[in-house]
Amino acid sequence: MKSIMSAALIFFICTAVYAQDVTFRTEKKQYKIDETITLIFEVKATVDSETPLKGTNFTLIDGPRKRLATTTNDGQTSTTFTSIYTIKAISPGIVEVISPIFRFNNQEKSAGQFSIKVTSDKLTETEIDEIKFNKFKENAAKQKDVMRYVIFEDLGFTEKFNGSKWEFIKRLSKEEISSLSKE
Repeated sequence: MKSIMSAALIFFICTAVYAQDVTFRTEKKQYKIDETITLIFEVKATVDSETPLKGTNFTLIDGPRKRLATTTNDGQTSTTFTSIYTIKAISPGIVEVISPIFRFNNQEKSAGQFSIKVTSDKLTETEIDEIKFNKFKENAAKQKDVMRYVIFEDLGFTEKFNGSKWEFIKRLSKEEISSLSKE
């Protein structure tokens, strides 16, 4: 009986380890011709290697940008490997993307093949401004000497980024918080 339980436990552990799949996502299903498309692939394991991204009707702008995150929850540790690509359609129509093949735990897996619709519509000035502002927000915190205000209810302070971390500058007065909160 003990050997049957041991065999069942080994089978369960092996099944859990080898059950990981590659997941894929983008920000939306349809894009305009002048938009960049961000492709995000995730594997719930430590990846040994990955093959190049393949497909038709796109140009690779950036990637792969790779990230490995390890989290522990209730004593259980899990690892997530993320690979991010930025592409741009060559022409309106369908962009066909073939997932990279990820090698991990002595196996090879991919997210398969998928299609993204690209219209001939151009971005409006408002959409272009929004994209520029979002890129600015993303990158601003990484620039040396960027200042930020942190406010919650009636408490607040300012910080300055020194290139590697945020440094406390000063506590905000109630008048400064009131003035900034009105904006």
